[in-house]
Amino acid sequence: MDISVDNGIMASFGDEVIESNLEGMDIGESGVILAVDDHPLLAPLGFRVGKKVEIKSRHPFGGPIIAQIDGRSVALSRKIAREITIRSGEQDGN
Repeated sequence: MDISVDNGIMASFGDEVIESNLEGMDIGESGVILAVDDHPLLAPLGFRVGKKVEIKSRHPFGGPIIAQIDGRSVALSRKIAREITIRSGEQDGN
């Protein structure tokens, strides 16, 4: 069963796979990148399709989201985080 939710989250409860954008993930949640906006700094920072990413923290009042990818922590604006599509509940593709 698939459900669409206002904030850009698509959930599939049969196999526990949830598709969302990076901003919609909870602290401590991890997933595999499905799609990345064409931003010139994202690929050099490790944000590429198939990479595993984990949310480490999120700053209050609309501040940045801290994500861990390839063993390093990266601060992303919430606007950019919304442009990265994630599938949680899967194994790392690389």
